[in-house]
Amino acid sequence: MRRPLPTAILSFTLSTLLAVGPVAAQLCPPAVDPGVDNRDGYLPPFEEQPIRPLALSSDRNTLWVVDIPDAKVSVFDATNPTAPRGPRPLDEIAVGLGPVTIQPRPLASSLTAEMWVVCTSSNSIFVIEESTRNVLTTIRVEHEPGDLVFSEGGKTAYVSLAASNQIAVIDAATRTVTNRIEFDSVLPTSGGSRLHVEEPIALMIEGDDLYGLSNMSGNGTAANPRLCPDPAMPGSFIECFAPTGVPLMAQLWNDYNAAPTGPEPPDRDVLRFDVNSPAAAGTVVGWRFGTLNFDLQREPGGPNLVVSNMEMR
Repeated sequence: MRRPLPTAILSFTLSTLLAVGPVAAQLCPPAVDPGVDNRDGYLPPFEEQPIRPLALSSDRNTLWVVDIPDAKVSVFDATNPTAPRGPRPLDEIAVGLGPVTIQPRPLASSLTAEMWVVCTSSNSIFVIEESTRNVLTTIRVEHEPGDLVFSEGGKTAYVSLAASNQIAVIDAATRTVTNRIEFDSVLPTSGGSRLHVEEPIALMIEGDDLYGLSNMSGNGTAANPRLCPDPAMPGSFIECFAPTGVPLMAQLWNDYNAAPTGPEPPDRDVLRFDVNSPAAAGTVVGWRFGTLNFDLQREPGGPNLVVSNMEMR
């Protein structure tokens, strides 16, 4: 049988709650919207950085969106994009922690349409069947996976690994990691040694050429995130002012190769790899054009590479 608490203890407890009440009220956020951006408000976000958060289904009838805070993928009806209230929500699918990228696997290599979701904090990839929206399997990928691209036929997936400075090669049929590409290149003064580039994030594939973007390769920064073909180095890109292709520092790498006693060109931001030679070092094709890079695309209808970044000067 439980004895009732003495009156003195109850009185002390009530007095304590009343005393700390105003302090607790100050510590808790008010119910009224403070009227500021959430970044500077009461709930600053600490979620993972989205890389490729949207994808259309293979039939283009549904839009799939990663929901990073809730560790889910949201599916919307995309058949009527001009609806007054926007795309109609259809489903939510639970995945791993930190879903940052979603990509459809090309249908040519699979009997069923699949969505692959990269979950950074769970170090995993969730494979979801489009028609049933069921999770078919998960693929364990260590070292903070980020972006994902498929080969043209969809037989191979490539995943950036920020923590280990590598790109994982995955057999899409067996769902296994078969190889790792070192995210590195050779500098002229290194005596042939290969030097890693930090934190690969965004990937782009064109035929046998796999491009990788560094999130923070050295922060030398530059004046424009547009890359144009370098006439002095076929197959490479340099920073340029505008679509005219006028280079700002076209001779830096060539001068450095001729006289490697000078300062090394900073920020190896974009590397290119031959997928048929995964053991070979990457080739520097873009450098010194921004800080905190996060997306890499080919300019539509043109030869230029375009990189998104956050802190360029």
